[in-house]
Amino acid sequence: DYGIEPKGGVVEIGNILSDPGNPLFIYAIFLVCVYAPIVEELIFRGGIWSILRKFFSKTHVIYILSFLFAFAHADLGHMIGVFPIAIWLGYLRARSDSIFAPMIGHFINNSAITCLIVLG
Repeated sequence: DYGIEPKGGVVEIGNILSDPGNPLFIYAIFLVCVYAPIVEELIFRGGIWSILRKFFSKTHVIYILSFLFAFAHADLGHMIGVFPIAIWLGYLRARSDSIFAPMIGHFINNSAITCLIVLG
């Protein structure tokens, strides 16, 4: 045990997704694959991005937001995995100059992970 294993809500969602018989199974899929990508991207690479771009370069904003995004994911085990994904999502935002590219990337990432959990 290195103290970096996912805890709390991450484990709970994983347990729900691992059990298709769970009454919250469909809700968890929607929450992880649709709701989270939309809301998180609107907040981080939408609103916060726009504010930070007034003061920093795109590269600096990518790293600042990646740190904040990882930190918002609660526990160290989850943060370590989220940070590189956040950099990629920031790159998509910077490259496309649109919120939709990182939103789609986030959807694809979360959906792929969800499939891996569901298929066990």
